[in-house]
Amino acid sequence: LAFKFTNIEVKGEFEKYTVTINKGDGSNPIVREIQYGDPIGELPEAPEKAGHTFSKWVDGNGNEVTSETIVTGEITVTPEYTTNRATLTITHPEYINEGDLSGEYEYGTEITLTAKEREGFTFSKWSNDSIDNPITITIGDDDITIEPIYNEDGPKTATFKDGRSIN
Repeated sequence: LAFKFTNIEVKGEFEKYTVTINKGDGSNPIVREIQYGDPIGELPEAPEKAGHTFSKWVDGNGNEVTSETIVTGEITVTPEYTTNRATLTITHPEYINEGDLSGEYEYGTEITLTAKEREGFTFSKWSNDSIDNPITITIGDDDITIEPIYNEDGPKTATFKDGRSIN
């Protein structure tokens, strides 16, 4: 048995789906209704995040999303960032109890340095002017160079014009 149809008209619309763009900065998300098969459209500028660099927009599965991504269902888009890194350089690691901790660290890493006791010298301060010992350094966006500074101990001798000296 076969059927033959003529003059058939089909009407309908593609479904619309909610696209939620969560900017990741605590502000209200951008919500759009986009028709199935259409691109997401323009994405906002990603908000700045201290110690991080924006890398891309992603969906809930970690797939990259661009303005050309085709909508085929509900989607939530969020920014993805990489953590900034900075270099710590200790110019006299032999004077640090922990040894040479010089190297590259992620933003926000805390490093504690303790200046060693040195015979004939008294710890004065760090090259960043902190007098704390130990000192905790938090890695930021900029490279850090630091060293302990010491004062020499021992008697001080003063010599007068008449040749006398006192200790």
